Amino acid sequence: MASSGPQSRDAQQTVSAEIYRKLREEIVTLKRPPGSSLSDKELSARFQVSRTPVREALMKLAEEEMVSIIPYSGTFVTKVHAETLRNSQFVRVALECTSIEDAPTNMTASGLSTLRTIIRKQEAEIGKADRSSFYQLDEAFHQQLFEMAGHGDAWPIVNRVKAQLDRARYLAITHESRLYEVVAEHRRIADALEKRDSTASREALLAHLTAAFESIERAITAYRSYFAHPEDNSLASSGSRNRRRGNGQR
Repeated sequence: MASSGPQSRDAQQTVSAEIYRKLREEIVTLKRPPGSSLSDKELSARFQVSRTPVREALMKLAEEEMVSIIPYSGTFVTKVHAETLRNSQFVRVALECTSIEDAPTNMTASGLSTLRTIIRKQEAEIGKADRSSFYQLDEAFHQQLFEMAGHGDAWPIVNRVKAQLDRARYLAITHESRLYEVVAEHRRIADALEKRDSTASREALLAHLTAAFESIERAITAYRSYFAHPEDNSLASSGSRNRRRGNGQR
C-alpha cells in the first residue's frame, strides 16, 4: 500500500511545483496566450498525475493572477494587468539593486565565470525565431546575480513579485534590436562586477532595469490586446449600464 504520510505529501508538492513551473513558462512565453483555457482533466492526462497536484498548480497561478478560475466555467489565462506593472517594477528594482551591492564582496571567480557563460549563450540565441531560450537565460542571469551576492534565497520572492512583469518582458524581447541591447547591458554589469565596483555594478543594473521597463511600455502599446487596462473596465461598465437603460425603454 502506498504511503499517505509526510513523504507522500512532499512528493505531491514536488509534482505540483513542477507542473506550476511548466505552465507558468508556457504562459509567460505565450505558448498559452491570454484567453486560453486550462482543463485540469487534460492537464492530469498530460502530466500523468491525479487532478490534485494540477489544481494546486492552478491555484498558485491564480494567486499570481496569471489565470482566472471561474466556477462552473473553467480556468483561463488572464490578460497582463498593465496597471500593476509599475509597482512590480518598483519592487524588482529595489530588491535587485540592493542585492547587487553585496556581490563584489561575496562573489567568487566561479560565479563571475557562470555569469559570463550565460551572456555568451544569450548572444548565441539572437537571430532565432523562438525567444524562449533567450528569455530563460535572462532569468538565469538575474538569478545568478542574487547567488553571487549571497542572497539566492531571495530569488523566489522576486519571482513571485514580477509574475505579471515577466509576461510583458517576453513581449518586449520580440524585437531583435532589444536582444542586442540586453546582451550589451548584461556585459556592462559583468564588467563592473569584475572590477568589484559596488557603485558601478548597481548603476549598470539600474540602467538595465530602466531600459527593460521602457521596452515594456512600448510593448503595452504595440500589443494592446494582451493587456488589461483600467479604462477597459470603465467602458465595459458603461456599456452594461447603457444596455440596461435600453432594455428598460422597450
